[in-house]
Amino acid sequence: MGVVTYEVGHRYPHYQPPSRHDSEHGYIAEVVTHSDHRGRGIGPLLLGAAIEDLTRKPVSMQEIYAMRHADNIPSKQMMEKCGMVPVEELPDPEIRPTGSRKTVVMRFMIDKPAKVTNPGRKFAAK
Repeated sequence: MGVVTYEVGHRYPHYQPPSRHDSEHGYIAEVVTHSDHRGRGIGPLLLGAAIEDLTRKPVSMQEIYAMRHADNIPSKQMMEKCGMVPVEELPDPEIRPTGSRKTVVMRFMIDKPAKVTNPGRKFAAK
């Protein structure tokens, strides 16, 4: 039905405050739902589970980042449901060759222990 991939690393040091420039942070790489199952709340459930898992990692992370196409409204809504907020919108024609050709960087600030409470609605099989 869907998949989420994520990691801990140093992918976004330029968005970190100077005191945390070299600190590890979370990165959501992908949240994908099969087209037959979209609109059932699976994406927010997957993203919420990834955020919860990242907040439990034994490192001093304070941030989780993700990127999305500026034109992707369902992705925007999913990330906002899970508490992510936009940090920057930037031209990104190499990765986004269509539409606005812009990427939005989103961030979730960790307040340990974090819990994303039911970001999606329960989904039902069709």
